[in-house]
Amino acid sequence: ANGQRPPASMLCPPVPCRDPDEVIDENTLASALEGEHGDLYSSIHSWGSAPSLDLSYRRINKVSNLESFHSMQRLCLASNRVEEISGIFHLSALVYLDLSFNRIESIPLELADLKGLRQLSLHANRIRRIERLVACESLEMLNLGKNQIVQLHDFLCLRWLPRLRSLVAAGNPATEGQNMSQETVEGYLTAHLGRSLRYLDYRVLLPDKVTAAEAVFAADLEELKTVEGVEHTRREKARADTENRRALRSIFSLEAVLLFQELLGQAPQLSMLASRMDGAAALLEDLKQRLTPAAETLRLALAERCDSFARREAALRQELSGSYHDGRCRIIAAVEGARKLCKGLPLRQRSSEASPTGVAPRALSPVGSVDPVVVRLEELRQGADEVEVLVQQKATELIERFAEDCTNHVAALEDLLSDFYRLALAGEVAFHGELRDLASSVVAKYSSTLPDDGPSSSTVASDPSLPSPHDRAAAAEGFPTSDGELGSPSRSGFHASGAHSLQQLAGGRGPDVPGSSPPKPTNDQRGVAGQSSTPSVGNKQFNKARRRRSSAIKSALAVESSRDDAEYLMLISNPAAMMEVVGEIHDTHESLIMTSEQNSRKQVHDEVQAKVQQLRAAEFDRSRTIMLDVLSVFDNLTEAAKA
Repeated sequence: ANGQRPPASMLCPPVPCRDPDEVIDENTLASALEGEHGDLYSSIHSWGSAPSLDLSYRRINKVSNLESFHSMQRLCLASNRVEEISGIFHLSALVYLDLSFNRIESIPLELADLKGLRQLSLHANRIRRIERLVACESLEMLNLGKNQIVQLHDFLCLRWLPRLRSLVAAGNPATEGQNMSQETVEGYLTAHLGRSLRYLDYRVLLPDKVTAAEAVFAADLEELKTVEGVEHTRREKARADTENRRALRSIFSLEAVLLFQELLGQAPQLSMLASRMDGAAALLEDLKQRLTPAAETLRLALAERCDSFARREAALRQELSGSYHDGRCRIIAAVEGARKLCKGLPLRQRSSEASPTGVAPRALSPVGSVDPVVVRLEELRQGADEVEVLVQQKATELIERFAEDCTNHVAALEDLLSDFYRLALAGEVAFHGELRDLASSVVAKYSSTLPDDGPSSSTVASDPSLPSPHDRAAAAEGFPTSDGELGSPSRSGFHASGAHSLQQLAGGRGPDVPGSSPPKPTNDQRGVAGQSSTPSVGNKQFNKARRRRSSAIKSALAVESSRDDAEYLMLISNPAAMMEVVGEIHDTHESLIMTSEQNSRKQVHDEVQAKVQQLRAAEFDRSRTIMLDVLSVFDNLTEAAKA
């Protein structure tokens, strides 16, 4: 209005500065504990016993430095700037976790490590996918309100949480009723989750309401139950397999039990030979019959050996604990005796008033002499030191004996493993020899079927319509020819109808093959014969789609089969290539057996020696606390007596 330039602050309003992020350091933790528990956990050494911690409203963007809180059951990190869940997976005792009003976008797999977590709040975050919560099987209360879950059916994964009783889902795009009413959304969740839930969005789910909702979505529930039944079977099988593997690994027999499967899986050409070469499948079954009983015998022997060692280990640990308990009781008795001795020593009060003469008063001596008390304290202290030395000597003796037992245990396990793998290697060598002889006979048989006379190579090359001697011999013997056709249908694994189908899939009828079905007449031919050729439009579309799908499946199978047929044909027509493949199978098996033995030996040595190290570490930790700071206790008592 005055023609003056407005101040710069009006033209460009200042951008509000963002408060700096805060890290979880010792000062932050001490302040939080003091505000929640007072001076109860003022020492950093006492943080491990703190049952709860409230770190809300502190501008925290990353969770860290919570390693000391191994006994914490409740953790609140609400109203912060946390962007990812981390730094809490070691809190095995955690029961309640509040991460509401943060910036979390995903749920990590490691959240399943919190086996005892029962209450979880992820309210007001940025989460889109929740399927990883299925691994948190102990959850009872879950708050997912005001996130970014778009699909309503994403909540169906929560059906796999058997203990879930309360769910908050409101505030998500999926529950805001974009394409359906709020009553429909509520009914959908009630029907699909109501059997396990008691509370949905802070409201009680009554049985009548659940039954009515299930009636509305009965068709969806039937289909969902069918799918869940298949998934449940798969999960149970996977869980049983995992438990079985864990049990086998605990007795060092996992590698041996799975050896035959590894031998078959690591050599894919062996499966091809077993399916096409007569006699190869029998050799493979014979190898399985050699290894499977031997692996079962090894498993039983290892289980018995490990069970016996576990009983000896338990007895030794019990003896060690008894020695510690006895020494602890004797040391505590010495400390209590010293304290009683000092309590029975009355002291006169030192005068605090100045002498009338101006001379400082003398300290008055206690009633009686303190010399016998000090001498007795020193005797008790020496006795406690002797008890500690005896306890440590006993512990060292027991641990050394345990280490010797571990060495003998390792040697016995390695002997059992060596016997098995020696047998496995001998069986593989025998299998390789038999497979080599079989391959040689098949190659020789194939070579003998090749005729000496016939069209020359130049004639065959100039006239591609003429079959080569190679193909004529293969057809006469029943082997696959170069174009995928087969000769005699008597050879197992090959069918003439398969060649005819391949020709049809390629677009041509192909030559007539004995045993194959003639081609079906066309609609015009059927019309000439007097048959109806006017199917409905719906049936025509359905049949067309079915033929297209069937053709795709047959084409995929035919391509895979023809590839294996071509590879097998190349092998039997080339003795050097066949022997090379057999040699590669042998090398693969031999290397796998040796690697499996090395892994088994390493596992035995590492895990058994780890037991010794753990026992030594436990003995060291216990020896530090067995004296109950005896030296400082006796020093304090002696100083008090002299005072």
